Amino acid sequence: MYYGLNLISLDKLPRAMELQAVALNNRIYTLNGAYSCGFDMPNELYMYNPAAGYWCKKANLPYVKNTFSLVSLNAKIYVVGGNIKNNDVQSGSIEEYNPRTNTWIVKSEMPSPINSFGVTAINNSILIIGGYSKGCFTNEVYEYNPGNGKWSKKADWPQMDMCLSASVIDNKVYTISGNGIIDEYDYFADVWHTKSKLLENRHDFGCAVCDNQIYIFGGWASEKSSFKVEKILDSIELYDPNSNYQGIIGKLDELKWGMGTVSILNKIYVLGGCLTTFPQEMSFSDALSVYEINH
Repeated sequence: MYYGLNLISLDKLPRAMELQAVALNNRIYTLNGAYSCGFDMPNELYMYNPAAGYWCKKANLPYVKNTFSLVSLNAKIYVVGGNIKNNDVQSGSIEEYNPRTNTWIVKSEMPSPINSFGVTAINNSILIIGGYSKGCFTNEVYEYNPGNGKWSKKADWPQMDMCLSASVIDNKVYTISGNGIIDEYDYFADVWHTKSKLLENRHDFGCAVCDNQIYIFGGWASEKSSFKVEKILDSIELYDPNSNYQGIIGKLDELKWGMGTVSILNKIYVLGGCLTTFPQEMSFSDALSVYEINH
């Protein structure tokens, strides 16, 4: 059985922006600059309290990055990889944010600099999957344990792609590539299996897990085997790992990509995003949309 979504409320961000978002202690943390290629503004960190409905500005990332990934683990937030210096240099750094002290530190260096990859937290570690490194796509998978600082190489991802998502359900990792292929990773067996395919190919989409089902929001579609943008999407697609069902279940309130998506207490929050694509002048959304599971 699968569950649809009901849009239950609309609110505003502190300003219009594209971003990534994570949930931590029933709060939402957002960091802008995750997708855009400009370096004309700092990476601003905000915290949103859904229960009280207010935003709070936090400490900026110490230097400007884009095309990074954001993940939370053990009461800390991590900014992984990305690009620096006007998009010319890939970053291999991992920055750690401590919400208790509102401070950033550089935590580690990756085995190889990378951007536009999938990231998720599992078993007190961070998994880094696929992406773009040293001028080409990669299918390499690395595990990083912030507790002991150790890196380990894992089984290669079956795809060779970037702009993917990674989610965890019942100790299994589910990736969705830009060409729509869904793979399952058994963390403890270190084995990948290809499971299904989305109905619509999409890149830079939003993705959130709720009630052990994966919800996919918006994104942009490209021509086959290229990154030339054909259209921006507003569709919401669902994948149920238990039944291997996938289907389109609704639409966003606007066409967009590069939004943040998080799940808290059976609600999914869709935040900001890009409304235009290159080579147009970039335009961003300031919408905060809240969806509730329709049982």
